[in-house]
Amino acid sequence: MGLDKKYVATIRLGIETDTLDPEGETVQTGIVPDADTLENAIREMTGTMMQKPPVYSALHINGKRSYELARKGVSAEPEAREITVFNAELLMYEPPFARVELHVSKGTYVRSWARDLGYKCGTCAYVTQLRRTQIGPFSVDEAVKSDDENSLCSFNEDFSENLILRLTEYDNSSVYKKQNADKKF
Repeated sequence: MGLDKKYVATIRLGIETDTLDPEGETVQTGIVPDADTLENAIREMTGTMMQKPPVYSALHINGKRSYELARKGVSAEPEAREITVFNAELLMYEPPFARVELHVSKGTYVRSWARDLGYKCGTCAYVTQLRRTQIGPFSVDEAVKSDDENSLCSFNEDFSENLILRLTEYDNSSVYKKQNADKKF
């Protein structure tokens, strides 16, 4: 079952790194766009589209992880694949940093989405922070701390029944059905 996900990402506009995150080396610099340009680009970056995954990713290319090849200096580009961005919302913009909430399909790379957002703005970008807030019907807002014994005991009693109910409800949701309409299970 390919579950969609939600993220909150902080994006640094005007700089691109080879890893599309703060760990990489700067490979490009550019202007920092104004708020109108950014908002328009975010609106255009929703829907179904082709996305090229980052070179530094865990995808396999000829039996090797893409990041392993990239670290050895071997040029191997992952193939573009179809992804869906169900929603993208600008939460904050304090140039050069933007915070965006994304609801995306399985297989979406937020680092690549940020890179492409920069290109759409006529510049470049990389992700400085990334937090997954939801996967399928499971939200971080409902997470239980591992040191909270009372919550864990209550969670364990209801877990199996609740899990089946939530996955069934999610399976019947319109987003899941649209996303998987052409797949054979």
